[in-house]
Amino acid sequence: MTQLSYKEANRRYRRLFIPMMAIYVVLCIGGAFLVGRMDTPPAWLPHMVAVFTVLPIFAVFWLIWRYVQETDEYTRLRQLEALSIGGMITACAAGTIGFLQLYDAIPDGAFPTFLLLPLFFLSYGLTKWIRGDGGACA
Repeated sequence: MTQLSYKEANRRYRRLFIPMMAIYVVLCIGGAFLVGRMDTPPAWLPHMVAVFTVLPIFAVFWLIWRYVQETDEYTRLRQLEALSIGGMITACAAGTIGFLQLYDAIPDGAFPTFLLLPLFFLSYGLTKWIRGDGGACA
């Protein structure tokens, strides 16, 4: 990929990030509303709602990858460090929850695992903010 200036890469990232997050919110709320309003939804509907809800998140990961590819080495390093820290925090949380469930310290399903995704983005964004690298926070 061609290297863009920090400002250009950031603008390209945000131009698609904001609509993806808007679509994600609409799908989260709309999907829960749609499935919740039906007495007995068709068996395929929850599967489709789940898959369509997560598609904008896949797009955001692709946007982050593209942003990292388009920037200079310093910005790339800062992004990858923040992604690594976010991943480590999320992996530690997932492992802790998994072992707590394995040893019946908490019941299975006591923690909704889908919340690990926002935990990742929160820890990634906070890492960027704390390190003073506002830029293209997710």
